Amino acid sequence: MFRLALQMVRHRITALIAVACAVVGGAALITGTGVLAESGLRSHLPAGRLGGADVVVAADQEFHP
Repeated sequence: MFRLALQMVRHRITALIAVACAVVGGAALITGTGVLAESGLRSHLPAGRLGGADVVVAADQEFHP
């Protein structure tokens, strides 16, 4: 069985590389999404954290079509 797998790898090396790249890319995408979601859920910044700043630049937080 292992010999058969090695023979297939020898003949289809580009397919093996493509599958490996797809798996690594998918894992990176899922990991990045998880890190962003976790940091968004666990970050508890106070609302007045910019109260002592000299200048605060902000825009209207509503969309007017």
